[in-house]
Amino acid sequence: PQLCRESSNHILAIMDTVVLHGEGEGSAAPSTNAGSTTQPPNLPSGWQGRLWFMWIGKKRTSYLEHYTDHNAFTRNGVHYVQWLDVMINVQGRPVIFGPKMLVIFLMASLVTWIAMDDISNTPLDDGINKDTLGFLTFGLSLLLVFRVGQSYNRYNEARVKWGMMVNRTRDIVRQFWTYCDDVEINKRATKWTIAFVFTCKQSLRWKPECNELLALLGSADVRHVNAADHMPIYAMEKISDCIKDALKGGHIDTQTAYMIDRNITSFEDQIGASERILKTPVPYGLVLHLRFLIVLYILCLPLFLVATLHWGTIPVTVIFAYTLTGLEDISQEIENPFREAWHALPIDGICQAIQSNLHEIQARQIERRKQALRPPPVP
Repeated sequence: PQLCRESSNHILAIMDTVVLHGEGEGSAAPSTNAGSTTQPPNLPSGWQGRLWFMWIGKKRTSYLEHYTDHNAFTRNGVHYVQWLDVMINVQGRPVIFGPKMLVIFLMASLVTWIAMDDISNTPLDDGINKDTLGFLTFGLSLLLVFRVGQSYNRYNEARVKWGMMVNRTRDIVRQFWTYCDDVEINKRATKWTIAFVFTCKQSLRWKPECNELLALLGSADVRHVNAADHMPIYAMEKISDCIKDALKGGHIDTQTAYMIDRNITSFEDQIGASERILKTPVPYGLVLHLRFLIVLYILCLPLFLVATLHWGTIPVTVIFAYTLTGLEDISQEIENPFREAWHALPIDGICQAIQSNLHEIQARQIERRKQALRPPPVP
């Protein structure tokens, strides 16, 4: 009995150092979940943190990944708009002071000056009536609503696809650790599933390399990943190899292999749908015509307002133009939800959350195997 206990303790020590924590350059510690309440270092907290979020922030990072601790909504990684945001948030708005708004100001000033001083000797000197502007408003409103709706539908569909990615990655790793009794195969499947989501992120951002996987895969595997024309496909092939090895070694049966492989098929569906969203923007002609109408409306608006507002027409036109062009700018930003931008999807956080979830599954399954190896208590 004493020899059995010593052997079991030795096996448990090996599993602690090799299986749970990994061995060599391919090891990686579990990452923090994207919804963690732990404040990252070197970031302000309280009201200072909130003002940092509103005024400075990280322009190439989704607002959903910015840490703020000012209320219960944002503490758990979800940001809902509040009234104070409306008053002082700068980062979340379209650009206020920029070349576009400067051109609009000059256009409004020129048209107002022409109408005020009657120097064009054309009907423009008399302005336009509300019926003429009303017809233009009707067409512009229809196009603008359609544009915003199309962009949000793309944003929402992309989030649905990545939500399915979260579900399927958890499912495939859970199945490997539940039905396959080979620890090494399960470890390989876990790390390549994590690698898959990170390569998807890089591929959707038009980046040909995924060097952030060095700690997880090691330099040799990362070189193979980077050499692939389509990195996510390479990662899926490595997961399929894990299924093949488990089936060939008798660790799973054919039905289980088929069940696990369906998740890989789902991976292909989700990355394919994401690529369709990325490579099929809102039709060019629609955007072109909408922007033409916006410019035409901004030129016509001073001719309608000048009779009552006089030189006050200029600031009113600029403010109204900002509302129209701002909607178009936001639509353009969310049209591609995968890029590194304030209004993009929090794909970095999703990938980190997946990595954390899968490492948690692995750690729990390793602990269960350790418990099963412990000898029964000596009466």
